[in-house]
Amino acid sequence: GGGGGRQSAAWVVTSTGETIQDALGNFASRTSRIPFYSHINIVVIGKKAAEQANLENILSLFYTSKEGRLRTWVLVAEGDTRDVFISGSELEPYIAAELEGMIIETRHRLSKAEVCNLKDVGAALAFPGRDVITGKVDVFQTPEPPPGGQQTQQMHSSVRLHGSAVFSEGKLAGWFEDLETRGYLFIVGKAQRTFVPLQLERDPLFDASIRILKSSGKIIPEMEEGRARIKVEIRVEGHLEELSPGDHTVDEAFFAMIEEMVAQELQKEAYMAVTKAQEYRADIFGFGEHIYRRYPVYWRQVKDNWRDYFVNLPVEVSVDVVIRRTGMSWEGVPAR
Repeated sequence: GGGGGRQSAAWVVTSTGETIQDALGNFASRTSRIPFYSHINIVVIGKKAAEQANLENILSLFYTSKEGRLRTWVLVAEGDTRDVFISGSELEPYIAAELEGMIIETRHRLSKAEVCNLKDVGAALAFPGRDVITGKVDVFQTPEPPPGGQQTQQMHSSVRLHGSAVFSEGKLAGWFEDLETRGYLFIVGKAQRTFVPLQLERDPLFDASIRILKSSGKIIPEMEEGRARIKVEIRVEGHLEELSPGDHTVDEAFFAMIEEMVAQELQKEAYMAVTKAQEYRADIFGFGEHIYRRYPVYWRQVKDNWRDYFVNLPVEVSVDVVIRRTGMSWEGVPAR
């Protein structure tokens, strides 16, 4: 539905059937126009369906249909899918456009959400032992009053990309929160611009922000005493974006200190992602695929029970951070 007091630019309709194709066919009985599914930009799967049905079965129609597009984005709703589409959009004329804008334009500015398209999901499903991670969308009550003074439940709710949905063997295993998702993105080398707040003083408030401008992640499989292990090397560049007044001498020692603090924070987030993925038995990182490429003989021995090996796979993460510049003006606001 559209936001504000304007007429909605979207039509939300529900259709049911014995199969997805049957449901789409029944949908035709409610419209005077012929549906053209090549225009589908986003597929949203409800939590219940994602837990009970295999992802490959849910999406199979989009892979086999002549109208399917591999660029279509895949999201998982934390609740009911219908709630997503009847929520109010805030800046775009309808909710699908709002979600697509978040996916394409804004999620890269935070690196706290991972959204895959049908091509990415299909590639993960096709490799033995590889699991899927994609975007989580949830509906929330906005703290701001609705525009136009319309005090309706619909106008109070909106959507956000918030963390990620993690699958194991094709079924929803659980969720990644924001920082766990960011840890995953740094491991696989997909993290882009994001901010890392730092607490330099004993004051409970964070008083510095580091803007990450560039990052890379390298996954290195190794063998030790006949068993596989993984080394992850993360390299990050950024600058000091914000620094509150305090007893700070901004010199080489200061930059070395904040580089170490950022490295520790990103390492913690990476380990959080690995630990949660192992709890879910979900190799979303493609560790098995890297082992297959370097040690194909070993992979043939473990691939049938790869997830049993994955849950105890030793993973070592190292992070190297370089702060290139401050990104700030040293002259403060003059006092009057």
